[in-house]
Amino acid sequence: MNLKSGSQKYVVLIVLLLFGILMVYRYNYVNEINKNPVAVVGKVYKISISKYTVHNVKYIYYYKNHSYEGSSKVDSEGNERYIGNFYEVTISKEDPKKNQINLNKQIFDTTEITKSGFNVKR
Repeated sequence: MNLKSGSQKYVVLIVLLLFGILMVYRYNYVNEINKNPVAVVGKVYKISISKYTVHNVKYIYYYKNHSYEGSSKVDSEGNERYIGNFYEVTISKEDPKKNQINLNKQIFDTTEITKSGFNVKR
């Protein structure tokens, strides 16, 4: 066994270990939301694009008079349409920083939006 092949084995092992840790973290994150779900209203305020062309919607939501921010990946087609709109966000009532936005459920009811902590021009 030469030094190069031994190093490659360690790199592969480290990558697999990191991938496993990421999968466990993601599972626990989603599981926490599913165990203690609360639906709130969130407002998309920005689309960010990373250097790898991953597009993320950035949004804000309120829970118990505190503001929180979230981020979610979206496809690159027409993602600007989300900016300024309100959507359902599911959070964990035990840890409101854990959240998932549902971009298929846009909120139009201005009363619901206002009760959620946003100012809406009528």
